[in-house]
Amino acid sequence: MLPAEQISIHSAFPDLADIQINSFRWFLSEGLTEVLDFFPIIVDPTGKLELQFFGQEYKLKFPRYSVRKAKSRDRTYSAQIYIPSKLTRKDIELFSSKNTVNNNIISYQEINSQNKKYRKRPIFIGDLPLMTNRGTFIISGTERVIINQIIRSPGIYYKKELDKNDKHIFSASLISNRGSWLKFEIDSKAQIWVRIDKTHKVNAYIFLRAIGLSQNDIKKGLSKYSFLTNASAMYEKKELEKEIGKSCVESVTDEEALLIVYSKLRPNEPATVAIAQQMLYSRFFDPKRYDLGEVGRHKINKKLNINIPISFRVLSPQDIIVSIDYLINLKEQNIGTLDDIDHLGNRRVRSVGELLQNQMRIGLNRLERIIRERMIICDLDSLSLSNLVTALAKT
Repeated sequence: MLPAEQISIHSAFPDLADIQINSFRWFLSEGLTEVLDFFPIIVDPTGKLELQFFGQEYKLKFPRYSVRKAKSRDRTYSAQIYIPSKLTRKDIELFSSKNTVNNNIISYQEINSQNKKYRKRPIFIGDLPLMTNRGTFIISGTERVIINQIIRSPGIYYKKELDKNDKHIFSASLISNRGSWLKFEIDSKAQIWVRIDKTHKVNAYIFLRAIGLSQNDIKKGLSKYSFLTNASAMYEKKELEKEIGKSCVESVTDEEALLIVYSKLRPNEPATVAIAQQMLYSRFFDPKRYDLGEVGRHKINKKLNINIPISFRVLSPQDIIVSIDYLINLKEQNIGTLDDIDHLGNRRVRSVGELLQNQMRIGLNRLERIIRERMIICDLDSLSLSNLVTALAKT
């Protein structure tokens, strides 16, 4: 037993603001660039004007006020964001022949007018509040803090529960980081459904055909294909014949499946195959609108034992058919494991950097809509970078 004077206790109190500061640092180095890179090249409806942003080259201007001055003068401690942009004017029509001496000779000015490019220059798009070394923000002279959120981690979760008649229901929830949620469900009558955003219910076989899988692909992807066709028997009698006049799901074409899915999501709206395909793509396969995140992609790969690159952060047909196969095996053969979605292991912390990234994405979507409206309303000859891009406050 050592004497009391020889016992020394060394303990360091952790920096509680370190999580916030590191998250904001990630936002400035990676998160903001990631959002700006997804900003599309905007072209006006006539095809004469094109606007392009170079998100990788964004710059932050030095703050106008220091932290102390921002507090004393009731100002916001922020930096201005400048993004290099390039406006290109493409004239389709040539000048009239009165500007030329000979109709067969095209002047240099006319040739140059067909593709008139403006030089690339930085454009101010808004003010970004900066974090202090205490992990706080100064907004109008008041010190504020952004609270971390605990959310359900993206991924796929399998569950077994009882319905109101005490019969077992098996379901799988595919949760995304951003975008629509998918839920696969085997009800008490052994029918398989796909729920989109918890409300719209579509037959599983129809949904698989709508996302582009052929009958052979479905047969190869499912270990119990007969279970899926038998599960659709009641649907064939009650709904399928009313919808397209057929009595067997296996005879449904890709185009018919797309129209059925579209009619479920947007009833009473006229539909074409192209519109239905675009709608389904934008919900689950468009990186701009749907994102599993690296965590979601990793958890799906691990749960379903598939090998899709972490960088591929939208859904693939393989994800969907393997998820349904896992659900069928869980019910029929008790192969697989159930998940507790409320377990802290299936939760994650959404910190300040990710929250700011989402707000920046909302602001840029609004900016894109304003730019497109101005391209339609305003005279193309009078448009320039300065009056086309409107600065939006990012607070």
